[in-house]
Amino acid sequence: MTKPDAASSTANQQYILACGLLLAAALAMVPQRIVEPVRRAWYDALKPGLTGCTSIQAWTADRLGFLAHWRQTAQAAHEQAAELEKLRRERDELAAQTAALSAKLQTIEHSTPKLPPLVAEDLVPARPLGMQSRAMLQRQGILEAGAEQRVAPGDYVLETALQTMDAGSSAGLQPGMLVLAGSRVRGKLLDVGEQTSTWLPVRSANYRDLVQIATMHEGRLRFGPRGVLEGTGGRLCRIKLIETTTPVAQGDYVFTVAEESPAGQPLWYGNIVRVEQLPGQSHWEIWMEPAADEGFTPLVVLRRTINPDRIGQLLGN
Repeated sequence: MTKPDAASSTANQQYILACGLLLAAALAMVPQRIVEPVRRAWYDALKPGLTGCTSIQAWTADRLGFLAHWRQTAQAAHEQAAELEKLRRERDELAAQTAALSAKLQTIEHSTPKLPPLVAEDLVPARPLGMQSRAMLQRQGILEAGAEQRVAPGDYVLETALQTMDAGSSAGLQPGMLVLAGSRVRGKLLDVGEQTSTWLPVRSANYRDLVQIATMHEGRLRFGPRGVLEGTGGRLCRIKLIETTTPVAQGDYVFTVAEESPAGQPLWYGNIVRVEQLPGQSHWEIWMEPAADEGFTPLVVLRRTINPDRIGQLLGN
């Protein structure tokens, strides 16, 4: 069979093109009423294919979008896994450093001799003096501040309504020490003589002290804001300088601040019985009922002295 040459192939293409142009010109001259049914028939015949192509195109675009989203998610997960692994390595390094520092600290603590506390605390028992006892001691010239008993002004006095006790500077008391009954604060030493001392009850109008509010939460005390306790001369005491932004409620406890308490254990002043917010005021108006009774009860004074064991150890070194 003879293969057609290039000249005959070109002639055939030109012939086909001429026939197409003649057919197009003929169709253009055909009246619209004849062409329109033919065009509609062709459109109806091709419509299912066009619809199928559109559906395939939409499906393909949806699949491509899903693949792109999956790729982005996979890349983000990979980056997060790498970051998590980095954080885990840093955590392990910090844990190792912490363990090494803890071991070194324990070694230092065990090798360093511990000093006893510089300030020693103990309780000095005292008996309240009634009017007849005070009058008798005054006649004998014994009733005085009690400097020789080492009682100092400001010492706390607990569980007593009396203002005179049979202990003074000879027992190491000084003004300002707390007077206690158990763990309840009764007042402070005001004046100290050699054998006797006078003290100021919590309810007295001139009484002042720094206190801390505490609430009971799940069977444990939770300490909160601090304020200034003031005696009023009446049954209740007032607590000032606690802002209204701090929650305070009736029934809350009032204690001494930890740094002023023996061995860091707060002493009980009383309970809050009323809380008010006056118009235009930024601080609560708080009223407290003292826990210590005013009856005739034994007294105990919280005494603080320089620890002789600490001084002896320092001198020995």
